[in-house]
Amino acid sequence: IRGECFPNWLNPDVSSIINLIKDNGAESVKLCGAGGGGCLLVLSRNRKIKENIKQVCQKNKIPIIMNW
Repeated sequence: IRGECFPNWLNPDVSSIINLIKDNGAESVKLCGAGGGGCLLVLSRNRKIKENIKQVCQKNKIPIIMNW
């Protein structure tokens, strides 16, 4: 919602990562941390989509801290 109200509040790198993850099936993506730039919380109930997101992150050198 914040992005809709303030379209320039994210830097282009963070926006592209969020879009990449959403485009690969994530149900929800939440930016967390100091100043809105610490980490992303990504949710998906579907195991195949979860694995796809994991592979996309690894391919794009996006670190995965936890994987439940």
